Amino acid sequence: MPGNVDKSCAIAALTEGDRILIGWWEHPDIRQWLEKHAHKYREQLLGLARALTQSGPAVREAQRAVLKSSSGRICCFVHAALKRGEKFSREEIEERTSALRPWKACGEPVTAVFVKGEGKTRLTAKLGPNRLCLNYLVRDVLLVMWGMPDDEYSCSGRGTHRLVQAIMAQIRRGSDWVGMADVKDCFPSFRQEGLSKRIKLPEDVVQYAVFLREDVEVQDHNGFPVAASVRDTLRRGLPQGTPTSAIISSLLLADLTRPAAFDEAVFRYADNLFWLGRDEAGVVATLSTLKQSFGSASAGELTLHKISIRNSDDGFKCLGYKVITDPKTDTYVPRLYPCATAFGRHWARLQKVLSGVPLHLRQDLALELTEQWRLSWKAWDPSADMIDRVFDQALELASSLNEFEGAAHK
Repeated sequence: MPGNVDKSCAIAALTEGDRILIGWWEHPDIRQWLEKHAHKYREQLLGLARALTQSGPAVREAQRAVLKSSSGRICCFVHAALKRGEKFSREEIEERTSALRPWKACGEPVTAVFVKGEGKTRLTAKLGPNRLCLNYLVRDVLLVMWGMPDDEYSCSGRGTHRLVQAIMAQIRRGSDWVGMADVKDCFPSFRQEGLSKRIKLPEDVVQYAVFLREDVEVQDHNGFPVAASVRDTLRRGLPQGTPTSAIISSLLLADLTRPAAFDEAVFRYADNLFWLGRDEAGVVATLSTLKQSFGSASAGELTLHKISIRNSDDGFKCLGYKVITDPKTDTYVPRLYPCATAFGRHWARLQKVLSGVPLHLRQDLALELTEQWRLSWKAWDPSADMIDRVFDQALELASSLNEFEGAAHK
């Protein structure tokens, strides 16, 4: 059984769900009904956390109680529905969840979604409310049993900014060399064989609630069948984009990036690896150890690619950020400056911010925010012309929102 389990995971697993459950339904009867089930579900997760300190049979019984929990299915279904922007009546929720079991096929199709990233396009799975409900249920069990690995920064509450801060702190401690690599075809490379034993879940739960079986229908966003190549790729290995895949891949990769043989600090964000050392030879040696570790992985045939080794003084890109030295100082302390990808994320946030601002304030707010960004970033980011374009786009957006709402109120 896993050791050093943080029992607060039982509470943390429901923190997000509680925030969603309470307050979304204005009707007091439905809110009271959801609060009752949320309380019961939390108690079952706490029971599993307590059982981890006891014998194997106690853990299996507590785990089975959570997986069979009707309260758990109701809480996770509401969480899944609201995650998708949907609402159901109490009767619809009870009817849908009564037939759901994580060890049986739910019969719901999966939508294939292509997500464009920095230099690549990823194929992810968008789950319907039934399948997403079972994913959340299994994910909560895994969070209680294992928690999230310490070296995984892609989980909620950490993120890319925390990872870059940790890398910069390591550089300040004297690790001047940085190695970077991606895990090639990470999610499709994981195999179902042996996974049940590693994560301590029943094989039928892994088969139906984690992986996509061959009989699962895969469609596009319009509901039409996808090409055979897309369907087969999504069914192979762990489907990327699901709650269970995120934590399972983190557990499997943590086994490979934390062996005692590593002398250097290793950081990870999903399938992106970063390791630091005081000299180039140490970073190269760590790369060799990583290649051996990934090549002998029992979870699948994993290989590293897009490998890069750089001196921190030369600067490097890291998950949408640029870590560079400050030319205005003699100390060359690494500092963090967002590059184009990070700027795009802030631009998306600006759109959300402006849509919630009173009509008469939008123009001034767009002007103020984008001017601040332009002044603080233009001196550092080579793509300064891109900042100017976004500056103009912000004003156009504010103007279009004003026109839209003005026409709506006529």
